[in-house]
Amino acid sequence: MDDLTVELIKTLLHQQNKSQKDLADYLGVPKQKVSNWMTGVVKSYQKYIPQIAVFLGVSVSDLFPSARDIPLSAESNTKENHPLQTND
Repeated sequence: MDDLTVELIKTLLHQQNKSQKDLADYLGVPKQKVSNWMTGVVKSYQKYIPQIAVFLGVSVSDLFPSARDIPLSAESNTKENHPLQTND
């Protein structure tokens, strides 16, 4: 999984008090397979995305945050880096 998707899934699992084993059981796959996805060892998760979304109670698109959803770091959040930003 890409890093943002993995981190989001980990966060949602934690927030919902669900484990990787819970997800694996729901998907009918070995826990090691989910662990390998989460650590980036393998990336064979694509066909499970709809089921992962249902398990976590989110939409498929929620599992793929876009760049615009990523907060800017303090040092990049300057007028020089964002010329259209006003000082209102």
